[in-house]
Amino acid sequence: MTTDQKFCLVTVTYTGDLERFKRLCDSIDKVMPDVVHYVLIDRVDYDDFAYLAREKRQIITTDQLLPQLKYFSFRGKRYWLSLWGAIVRPWIFQQLIKIKFTASLREDMAIIVDSDAIFIKPITSDTLYRDGKAILYNAPGAANKATHQKWHIAAAKALNIPVKNYFGSDYISTAVPWKPEVVQMMIDHIDGQHWRPWYAVLASYFRFSEYIIYGVFNSDVSGSHQDHLQRTTDELCHCSWHYDLTDSKQVDKFVDDLQDHHSAVLVQSNLGMSEEDTDKIYNRFI
Repeated sequence: MTTDQKFCLVTVTYTGDLERFKRLCDSIDKVMPDVVHYVLIDRVDYDDFAYLAREKRQIITTDQLLPQLKYFSFRGKRYWLSLWGAIVRPWIFQQLIKIKFTASLREDMAIIVDSDAIFIKPITSDTLYRDGKAILYNAPGAANKATHQKWHIAAAKALNIPVKNYFGSDYISTAVPWKPEVVQMMIDHIDGQHWRPWYAVLASYFRFSEYIIYGVFNSDVSGSHQDHLQRTTDELCHCSWHYDLTDSKQVDKFVDDLQDHHSAVLVQSNLGMSEEDTDKIYNRFI
């Protein structure tokens, strides 16, 4: 029923993650060489990434996606200026780009994957559907985390629904499946609720999570988009943020906890681990 559904991979990255990104590319070339991989980078980074382009890997510069946001640098740091007056930080800009680009895709599904992950086995179209509906990853249980509460509040304000500190689940992972058609519905909804365009609304928040907004939109905003998705707690990526990888026993547990539904593994780049030590952990999954 779902074998004719097409999916792609999307990564937003930059030169600072180049070595990790190359590791991700190697894993994709090994286990999913026929899947299209869209790579979104700032124009200033293009020369560092151009040689990695392949028939199935497209390197795309972000300036053509949201030209309303004007790039500038200050004291060596990157920023964007919105026509609506907001200064947009890189982390916020990356989230806006994910939303904008994914909404434009013609594929049935997009897997948003970070540079510091690797794939250990293929994702298939059947992996991404339950009962003919695209999966929506959700993870109940982070209601007491202050940062997560801020993300949920921002999502409610952006979607113009009653504000809650927590909507029952989080939707954050790596290798996160999004349905482009539904992302466009989310954009249209935000546009219809505010006097500013969606990207200006989101850029006005100091913190927001694109994954939380997508999840809350599909869970708590009524509409036809809800007919496209089926919730699941099966995470496509086995993520290291649940473990202390400075402890060898925790590393062993991280490896042992790999499940059949995991097609990717993430060792976070912000842990301060050397590339050699990171490779040692990844090699235990290959």
